[in-house]
Formats: sequence, C-alpha cells, structure tokens
Amino acid sequence: KALASQDFDLMDSILHPKVSITSALGEIYLGRHAVRAAYERIFYQIKNENFTYGDIKWVFKSKSMAIYLFKFEWDADLNNEHVHRKGFGTAVLVNHKGNWVLLSKQFAKLED
Repeated sequence: KALASQDFDLMDSILHPKVSITSALGEIYLGRHAVRAAYERIFYQIKNENFTYGDIKWVFKSKSMAIYLFKFEWDADLNNEHVHRKGFGTAVLVNHKGNWVLLSKQFAKLED
C-alpha cells in the first residue's frame, strides 16, 4: 500500500535505513537518501503508470528475515513516450525494531 501511494513519506516508513534498490536498468541506489532522490527525480516524469506484481515465490522466511522472488510488468508514459517493461526481481525484508521493512530490492528486465 505504501509503495503504491506515490507518497515517499509513507514509503520511507517501510524502508530500512540501509535500503538498496537496483533498477531494471542497472542503476543502484544505496540508503534512504539516494532512494528518495531517485524517486523524486523520476516520479514527476511518469504519467499513467500501471505496475503489477505476480508469481511471488517465497525463498526464505524466519522471525528476522524473508526473501521472495517476483515477476513484474510496468506500463507508463515517461518523457512523452510509452514504456512497457516485463521482468523479475528479488526482495529482502528484515524485521527492524519490530517492523518488517525493505532492505533490498533488485529488478531485472526480461529481454524483448
């Protein structure tokens, strides 16, 4: 829900302080400040966005960490051009101070 809100202040609450995001284009963002800067730079360029997750497979679950694999599909208008991407990814969640937060997420684009 927080990720879909497009409100970084809401998203920030589910991000680990040392979060890392690797985009489908290979861009790496380390830490909340870098993730926020990238989000704010890109957000205003995206219109008519539709992002869907599917085929989630849990790899590991414990009281302190969980890892899952997923497939995604993304459609949007970016800089006046329609973009469509399909791919897969990996996410790592950790229990940080009693709350589940995102530690790492990596997206990989499937070749067309």
